[in-house]
Amino acid sequence: MNSSVHYGPAGKSYITYSESPLSTSGGWGSDSIIMKNLPGEYNELFVRVKVRFDKDWKWGTTASPAKKFLRFGHYVGHGDPWDANENNDNPLLKGHMKPQVLEDLAKWAGGASDIAFELAIRCNGYFACPEVPGTKQYFNPTCYNGINASNSTCYFPPSGSYGGAGTDFTDAAWNPGGRLFADSPGMIGDGGWHIWEVYYKSNSAPGANDGKLRGWIDGVLVSSFETVPFNDSNSASLQGINIVSLGGNAYNQYSYTGYEEHWVAYDDLVVYTPLTSADALWNTSPKDGRLPHSYSPSMISSDAPAPKSPKNLRLN
Repeated sequence: MNSSVHYGPAGKSYITYSESPLSTSGGWGSDSIIMKNLPGEYNELFVRVKVRFDKDWKWGTTASPAKKFLRFGHYVGHGDPWDANENNDNPLLKGHMKPQVLEDLAKWAGGASDIAFELAIRCNGYFACPEVPGTKQYFNPTCYNGINASNSTCYFPPSGSYGGAGTDFTDAAWNPGGRLFADSPGMIGDGGWHIWEVYYKSNSAPGANDGKLRGWIDGVLVSSFETVPFNDSNSASLQGINIVSLGGNAYNQYSYTGYEEHWVAYDDLVVYTPLTSADALWNTSPKDGRLPHSYSPSMISSDAPAPKSPKNLRLN
């Protein structure tokens, strides 16, 4: 954490450095993570952070690269929170973090696919997200947007297509040479700051298919799921979110030897419960519970109104 890259006129950001792994195995350790325990458990919250890529960031082309940025979930209180997915003998205790939400970018098909912004869900109980009305299944072992080989994670592609200025994720038009939109103003890899937001609302009861998960980039809704059983029918009770982290493991193998590592910076992390009409910033907000797009702890003055903090939970 240093002041070499930061949002606003002064301050520091959290910077992670990703290195290209030497082989296709064991490469997921090539990054870092910082974790914050929340003072309570929350069944509904927003997590918002500003993200800035190294302008020379490169994606690998020899394997399917992926980079995780944000995760939050319920730490069960036993085991190592850094080893969130460790299995236990009791299937009801699999993993130390459940439920859990992860946010990442990935290029599947050996790096040949378009870049996908993804929200990954690891459910409570047996980790196996059950079928949801209106969908085939939340997991399908044969496709990239299904559960992975370890049967522990449900991966989802973005909702809709990425087309148009500011949201176009196609390689041919905006990602020449495998770079992450470095020459395209308004893209998330243009060397500037971009706002990533996630909304989480737990399902109303174990097994109920009414949990909500939404993701925005720069105020544009890019992922929305309204029937997620975060706490499935095997869960003894609803487990609220009590831990948030930035950074995360990455796998991005590339051959460009002249640039051995590159960075991603994070600033202005805000964790908060939804705004209401009683909050000072409601009138300038999107009125869906999110903070105003222009809100920034880095830029706020001592006499400016700050959003009301949920009990025992700091905003920054």
